[in-house]
Amino acid sequence: MTSQKNSDNKTDKLIADAFGPFTANAGSYEIKGNEVTNKIMVAKNPATMKAGRFQTYTFRLEGKDTVWLTQKATDEGPAQNPATIKLRRIE
Repeated sequence: MTSQKNSDNKTDKLIADAFGPFTANAGSYEIKGNEVTNKIMVAKNPATMKAGRFQTYTFRLEGKDTVWLTQKATDEGPAQNPATIKLRRIE
């Protein structure tokens, strides 16, 4: 396969390599108390789009610009080593 050049002088391979670590999902979410459940419908990774796929997190708000999410469960069961994610709004 030959790499084509685009108008920014980046090869197809450079663009594909930059896209590799990126992840994205789309779907719906439901909030009950301090838990949010994401129901994945569309994803970059086709295996993630399996019917019934979901992720549940507990969340905690901190001030007006920070949310802490901690993994609770997925469609495969409870999170074994839950990670905590800090999301901060920056304007």
